[in-house]
Amino acid sequence: VIKLQKEKLRIWRSQGNSTRYKEVSNLLKRRLRQEEKALHERRLENGNPKEFFNFINSRYKENNEIGVLKNKTNEPINDAFEKAEIFSECFSENFALLECPPFSLFPPTSLIYCFQIP
Repeated sequence: VIKLQKEKLRIWRSQGNSTRYKEVSNLLKRRLRQEEKALHERRLENGNPKEFFNFINSRYKENNEIGVLKNKTNEPINDAFEKAEIFSECFSENFALLECPPFSLFPPTSLIYCFQIP
């Protein structure tokens, strides 16, 4: 892996973004993925329960972030404000505000919303 990294750097310095550079870069990525997979397998196979549960917990951490969304033109959206706008638009398309009959059980300052669910 280290030899591939050095070769990749040498090719980049001499030839720039050539086809040979791309080939070596892709080969390096594959080797790094293989090394990472082998490392995880060795950690899981050694029988140490602490390492096993550390690995499992690191992989399955709770993530509260909203993933990447796509807008109507299938462009990926990463910005939190734009995601909120997409959700707002979707909500307003699916839930319409209707006129509600007046209720005498509530004080006149209360707002009552009725939503129509398709």
